[in-house]
Amino acid sequence: MIYCNLKNKTENSAVYSFGTTIEDITGEVEFYTDFTEPSILKQPSTGDVTVNMLNRLVIKYKSKFALGVFPDKLAYER
Repeated sequence: MIYCNLKNKTENSAVYSFGTTIEDITGEVEFYTDFTEPSILKQPSTGDVTVNMLNRLVIKYKSKFALGVFPDKLAYER
């Protein structure tokens, strides 16, 4: 699983803390409204998350991201 919590957002992007467990959401990733590849700003301290995994999460929330809607919490089961 990948878990994300919204940290801050702008009109065109949002930064989320993320991780592979609820206990370790120490990484940071930025998602964009134009579906540009997510930017991993910081890897979580445990677990290795790839951009490919985050792209799957983008696909799941694509319709919301396109409207500039960034939910407070995101999750994706790999």
